[in-house]
Order: sequence, then structure tokens, then C-alpha cells
Amino acid sequence: MKKYITSLAAIAFSLILALSSVSAYAAKNAKKSNDYFYTTVTTAREYVTVDVDLTSRSSLTSGQVVLFYDPEVMELQWGYDNSFFDIVDVNAKYGKGAISFAWASDEAAYFSENLMTLTFKVKNAKNGQKVSVITDVVEAYQNFNALENGEDKTTTATIRLPQFGGRYYRWEDTRNEINRFICSILRYFW
Repeated sequence: MKKYITSLAAIAFSLILALSSVSAYAAKNAKKSNDYFYTTVTTAREYVTVDVDLTSRSSLTSGQVVLFYDPEVMELQWGYDNSFFDIVDVNAKYGKGAISFAWASDEAAYFSENLMTLTFKVKNAKNGQKVSVITDVVEAYQNFNALENGEDKTTTATIRLPQFGGRYYRWEDTRNEINRFICSILRYFW
């Protein structure tokens, strides 16, 4: 009888150790809220396009993402949300150099989704200039359970301006050149 009790105690102890290691493994591999988002920054001339996307299989039901940028370097031109969520709030005046995107829905997002697309104009753009944005997930709920917040993500891109005759052109420069060209043609014919 004593052998059986000792064996049962050893089995119970082993089971407790196994279950505690499984929960520790699950806690270690639990995803943080920012693991479900990715930000893509692309440039075209002096314009910067920022896409904030949701990864596939995120099953997020609600949350808030804030995008930070340097207002001394970039100026917001336009933006739109592509979201399928029931309630969406885009706040372009969340703070100086910050744009907030909040959403809520009854249904979880089980596929990749573009949350918002923003276009900025770089003030005094120079060829090779680096621009960056910071994505901060303020809160996110997965199937109505709060996720732990992760670190902010910084995304950087490089401005590439077209070069003609050894000179880099911004859109304003090109527009001025086109106007001069048209005026010279008109003067030729008048």
C-alpha cells in the first residue's frame, strides 16, 4: 500500500511539473499586441506613403494604433481607412505629429487587412534623406481579451528624387520647369 501511495505521489508531482512547464511555455510564446501589425513605408519623389496593416489570422476585435511622425520634416497630405470594422475613428489631430486609428467590431479579423493609408509630403526633400514613422499599439483585444502591449516599431524609408543633368528634382522644381517650357513655346509662336 505504501508503494502505491509513493507511486501516486510521484505521478502527481510529475503531472504538476509538466502542467506548470506547459503554461510557462505558453506564456513565453504568447504574442504581444504589436506582433499583429506591420507598417510599410514607401516613397515616390518627395511623397511618403505609410500603410498600417493587420496580419492574417490575428482575430483582433478592437484596438487603437497611433502613428507618430516628425511634423518638422513631414506634412500630412491625405489619408483614408480601408477597414471592414463596424466602428472606426481616425483622429489626425491626436497630438503634434500623431495620428490615431481606433476600431471596434463584433467580428474578429481572420485575414490580412489594411487599416489605414496615409500620404505625407516631405518638406525640403533631399535625395537620400531618411524619413521614419513609429507605430504604437495603444491597445488591442483578441476575441475580446486584452493583449499585452509590445514595444513600438520604427519603420524607415529613403527619399529618392529623380535626377536630370546632375540635378535632383522635387515636384515643385519639375512643375516650374514645365511652366518655363510651356511659356517659352508660347513666346516662340506669339
